[in-house]
Amino acid sequence: MKETEKQLVRRCPRLGGPVAFFYCTACEANNRACGKIIDCWWETFDVLRYLKDTLAPEEFDRLTCAKPASKVSQLVDIIAQSKKRLTES
Repeated sequence: MKETEKQLVRRCPRLGGPVAFFYCTACEANNRACGKIIDCWWETFDVLRYLKDTLAPEEFDRLTCAKPASKVSQLVDIIAQSKKRLTES
């Protein structure tokens, strides 16, 4: 990743505040890229090319071919992750 790409920041529609591109590449469980990374960054730079060049083919396919989860499913997942983090602390 170029130094300029490391410095990219935008408002995250999921979190409601500014986040760096670097965060979007590893914010999901198991340090996976956010499912919305393409939707959020396509206007800023060629995010598809970057992801294709840096991710394993199956991970790239997950981001480009997967149907987005419903809001309810996303909320249930976030709650489960939060509970897991609380029990690990």
